[in-house]
Amino acid sequence: MGNERTESGFRSLIHNRTSYVGLYLAGLGLVLFLFTIVIDRMRGEHSAYIGMLWILCLGMALLGGLLTLYGVWRAQRRKNAGAAPQRHLNLNEPADRRKFHLICIVGIVALNVAVFVSF
Repeated sequence: MGNERTESGFRSLIHNRTSYVGLYLAGLGLVLFLFTIVIDRMRGEHSAYIGMLWILCLGMALLGGLLTLYGVWRAQRRKNAGAAPQRHLNLNEPADRRKFHLICIVGIVALNVAVFVSF
């Protein structure tokens, strides 16, 4: 009667960080693709550069799909090899909290540097 989650089949394979990032990228790419189609239709006149945006958005969706499949493949190999399950992020643990804060701070600094350098 523990808190262990037992899942079988494809759902257990998709629960890993690589697949989560892939699903996020694929979803974001598809939403951006649909958004650019709606914006292009609302304008009435077609821009020559909208095609490049469509290619970028579809490329992002394709990359996300491939990354998700890679994560599933890697999880399947781990499961068949009998390896220990991957650790999940637990912000109640001080080490995980420090890593999370470091990633957030580095991301904010990188964003600020990119903004000021491009200006």
